[in-house]
Amino acid sequence: MDVRKRLTYVYTLADILSVLENIEEIKRLHRAKAWEILLDRYSAVRRRLVSIQGSAAAVNISRKDNIVVMNAIGHFRTMEQEVERARSKKAQDELDSARLNEIASKVLDELNGVMISIRQAAE
Repeated sequence: MDVRKRLTYVYTLADILSVLENIEEIKRLHRAKAWEILLDRYSAVRRRLVSIQGSAAAVNISRKDNIVVMNAIGHFRTMEQEVERARSKKAQDELDSARLNEIASKVLDELNGVMISIRQAAE
């Protein structure tokens, strides 16, 4: 494997690790009902996921794993919109942090699988 491709793998894995850490933080922020901070975190996770998706061809991400990344982008977009709408209506108390954490946990598990696949492909 050439140096450029190896670096792409390393950067993609670093992005996934960063996303996984950010999702853990998002779960903690849901529990704390820190909605203002969460809006920034959702968009940061989406940006990294888009970066990972952009590297999909270079690191041979499977179609299945690429769908996982696309779905994750959609989930965080939806969560951001839900929080933004509640915020604009001053109805943050109506947000269900347990449901949001259930979604975040599912995404976390699926992205962990993507990370394992990329790591194995890099070996």
